[in-house]
Amino acid sequence: MSRPVSARYDYLDSSAVLAWLLEGGTVLEGLEGEPKVASLRLLWVEVSRALCRALQTSRLSPSAATRARHTFDRLAAGIGRIRMSKAVCRRAEGPYPLVVRPVDALHLAAAEVWLLETEHAN
Repeated sequence: MSRPVSARYDYLDSSAVLAWLLEGGTVLEGLEGEPKVASLRLLWVEVSRALCRALQTSRLSPSAATRARHTFDRLAAGIGRIRMSKAVCRRAEGPYPLVVRPVDALHLAAAEVWLLETEHAN
């Protein structure tokens, strides 16, 4: 059975989250309180590393880095964490119609597997 048209599933990758944290903007507006928002556990690593790098390169001051970390922690509290399971890794290892970097393949695979599992559960 296909999911209803009104169902909304949002997968977050680090590019959207980091643009929101480091550049501001409204890219993530409307996701707060959405029940079906998830990301591969790798997102937490990518965001943490990017914030460390921004602090080390003086892109962010220590206080700005702390604020960004707290902002991410609040967002992350509502995000489902997708495990880097065998299914995700197998899909990421497979072909894609375009050339993608390994990390992007992992995110694409996680989104695909999560959506399939979510639809199957409903």
